[in-house]
Amino acid sequence: MKPITRSRTILLVSSLVLGVLLFSVSISPAEMLVADLQDYEKKKKNEIIEIYIDGVGTGFSWANVKLESDGKNPLYCQPKKLAVTKENHLQILDVQVKKYFETNNKKIPVEPLLLQGLIETFPCKKK
Repeated sequence: MKPITRSRTILLVSSLVLGVLLFSVSISPAEMLVADLQDYEKKKKNEIIEIYIDGVGTGFSWANVKLESDGKNPLYCQPKKLAVTKENHLQILDVQVKKYFETNNKKIPVEPLLLQGLIETFPCKKK
């Protein structure tokens, strides 16, 4: 058996700490589900949720850029001179969540609701 040196001790402790961190981190779901309007109203007041929703909306915008650069139809047709803000994404999602829960009572991820809202807010002209 090799004697334990200072550098080996540091390596062992570092490995142990890394292992504990990796197994103790809670993994969050890849989507944000809302159960009903009250659940949504509670969640949307969280700044982290606002940033998340804006990030999802920005992701849809980048998907549009990629689709258009590949010569494909975009998901929705936002005016070129209009910058959609976090507040816009939240307003668009608000409308879709309320519309959804008027006719449904099942949990739903907010991401497809935001996409549907963007499609309805910025429809593409038929060619």
